[in-house]
Amino acid sequence: MGDPTNPVLTENRREGGFVVYDPSDGMFTREQGLLAAGAGICGTGLVCAALLFAGAAVAAPLGVNVGNGGFGAIVVSGAAREGDYRLVVIEPAANSGVFTIEDPAGVTIGHGTIGTAFSAAGLSFTLSDGATDFAAGDCFVISVTGAVKYVPYDPTSTSGAQRAAAILWSSVRDATTADKRAVFNVRGPLKVQTAELDWGPGVTTLSQRRTALAQLATRGILSV
Repeated sequence: MGDPTNPVLTENRREGGFVVYDPSDGMFTREQGLLAAGAGICGTGLVCAALLFAGAAVAAPLGVNVGNGGFGAIVVSGAAREGDYRLVVIEPAANSGVFTIEDPAGVTIGHGTIGTAFSAAGLSFTLSDGATDFAAGDCFVISVTGAVKYVPYDPTSTSGAQRAAAILWSSVRDATTADKRAVFNVRGPLKVQTAELDWGPGVTTLSQRRTALAQLATRGILSV
């Protein structure tokens, strides 16, 4: 009869197999989205960043401002967030002044000077002085639109991919040459098994992984 043989079985990763605890069974924590073309072959558990594609922005006064200066072209990069940014003049000055700007989540992304180019968190613009100087409290809303797509988290990036924002819940998707629709865990309450997560080629150290996990924790996605 010969010696019996046992075949080697390989079990592929299952959708969401990294999830330890999800009280909403995905009703709250998951969203459909797109893996951006060029992301390569991605599997469940891949830690991802969210980038804005084809971003554009329009600025408008919030209420009636004292100053009558305005914006030139606003350049939007992938690191920007979709939604309304808020710019407030905090230290007026003759033909100048200082403003602060918050992102759509209400987080201050920087301070700028009227008449000087500003660039931070995916937005670049110049708020120009007008014939009438701005006053403290003068405010603008910068409305940013675009298509949010996901790419592998890459701590070496400076284009926004260095911010972990989601985990791929779906099984294998090949986004090498075209966008691919998939499902992502984008918020908590959620607990995931760290050992079951997958990482892009830009992640090479334990410290980089810890940074990503800390970023996910701010979204309520905790690791065990």
